[in-house]
Amino acid sequence: MILFVAIIIFWEGVRRLVLGYPPAGSPEDTAAWVMENNKHPDLCFKMGALSIPFPAPLYSKMGPSTESNRKLCVFLIAQKMKDPRICELLLPGEYGLACISDLWPEVLPEDGCGWDVSNPKIFQCRHIGGPLRKSAICNDFSDNVKQFSACISYTASRDKSLEQCKNIPDADIRLFCQIKMKAWMDYPELRDSFYFGKQIPSDNP
Repeated sequence: MILFVAIIIFWEGVRRLVLGYPPAGSPEDTAAWVMENNKHPDLCFKMGALSIPFPAPLYSKMGPSTESNRKLCVFLIAQKMKDPRICELLLPGEYGLACISDLWPEVLPEDGCGWDVSNPKIFQCRHIGGPLRKSAICNDFSDNVKQFSACISYTASRDKSLEQCKNIPDADIRLFCQIKMKAWMDYPELRDSFYFGKQIPSDNP
């Protein structure tokens, strides 16, 4: 028993100090460890790797899989850091798109924006407590950087144009647009995903 414990302690030291793997714990624990120690989020995929298995009750094997826990770890870091680039670690896959889309409220926290359901060529925005603004031209929102940036982002998403993302003045919304459109371009198998939204006709030929 003493030898077994010694082996465990030694091997855990090798895992953490030599190989740099995260300590044992939940996805939340691992995500916190990665951020607190300024580690790369891809270490989430080493969660539980090379661990010496302990005898465990049956119920412990009925929870989420190791793969699911690792993905959740990445997802949690992306949301906490508010960085859609981290979500790219989860691509290709719906979970990666979900990770990106869930960051939209973070880049546009005080404005509700989107296409008018009765006329999908009309863009509309409302700041918290403010009037509803509508226009088919993004420049009509240029007095509000966030709304103007949102309009260009939505238009880029409609036109499926990564190039248009470069015209977005707000850095956070520009990065969001670039990551999402890059996913569209790089992973054709995901183009029917719910997270790319309803396909609105483009003005481009």
